[in-house]
Amino acid sequence: MKVPSSFPLPITVGDLLTHTSGLDEIRPGTQAPSEAEVLGLSEFLKTRLERVRPPGTTISYSTYGTTLGGELVEEVTERPFEEYLRENVWSPLAMTRTSIRVPAALAEDLAMGYEREKDALVPQAWEWYHTTPASSINSTAVDMAHYMIALLEEGRYGSQAILTPETVRAMQRQQRTMHPLIPGVTYGLWEDFVGSLRVIEHGGNMAGFSALMVLVPSERAGFFVVGQLEGSKLRDTVKQAVLETLFPAARTRLPAPTAPKDFAKRAAAFTGRYAPSSSCHTCEPRSVPYILEVKADDEGLLFTGSKWIETAPLLFERKDGTGYICFQTDAQGNVVSLHAGSYWNFEKLN
Repeated sequence: MKVPSSFPLPITVGDLLTHTSGLDEIRPGTQAPSEAEVLGLSEFLKTRLERVRPPGTTISYSTYGTTLGGELVEEVTERPFEEYLRENVWSPLAMTRTSIRVPAALAEDLAMGYEREKDALVPQAWEWYHTTPASSINSTAVDMAHYMIALLEEGRYGSQAILTPETVRAMQRQQRTMHPLIPGVTYGLWEDFVGSLRVIEHGGNMAGFSALMVLVPSERAGFFVVGQLEGSKLRDTVKQAVLETLFPAARTRLPAPTAPKDFAKRAAAFTGRYAPSSSCHTCEPRSVPYILEVKADDEGLLFTGSKWIETAPLLFERKDGTGYICFQTDAQGNVVSLHAGSYWNFEKLN
């Protein structure tokens, strides 16, 4: 697979695993109309790799980076991605009901996804993706438990080992962050700070479903949540409740911030409209799924129903003491981006 040489530095495997490849998130086009029309990874990617920023500089959720990683596995191992996963991950971990293309023997066991339309719940059609390494694992809660145990037990499940302890530690360790005080990304997993408790996690959405895997390495604990409705907040509510109930560290809060008296003089530099960094830059017109509107009063910044108080240059603490955000500037000192941790990164539009 040939990657465009748009920037001097090449894209590394580490960049792919940490969502810092700088590849554009081109949408729509990741879905296939049917199973028969799903393209091979190299065929799909050969016309859709667009680099929009230097690698290693910005965490930005990347379907294409993960898909390119899967294609790299196929090149190195000379076998299909799903076959490699089955032989090296699922079979050793006794994940007997996990697949990309669901076998006929399990077809009758598939759950039906639903979305709400007005007052009705409407069944959703199955989704097929060209970007299978990023989009298409089908599993059960029991199989996911086997996988989570392996990640919490240095790569082992029972007598089987799929990773070395050193590799698992690298997967659990923060590899990139946009600021030391906000969550970053490990190799393949997102970081979050809930109170003073550090967790690593990964979620997923498709029509009719949302899911979340949460690991607490310091406690050798984890849980998996899956429910109906794409983008449902149920998983986040359950996550917060479980962590605060079981782990006292999750209930801690930062010291209450004190608003600087002169903040109003600087407020205009931060306010404005921001787009997710993972929106499509090369689409015509640029494809922006939603806009984050940042406003201000004399005390701090206002967005998503929360107030943020400046505690250091370009650093703000949430008024309720539950976390930080940071901003970045260009060479002229103009604010160009907002970073709230893990994949929540935004570019200023005006």
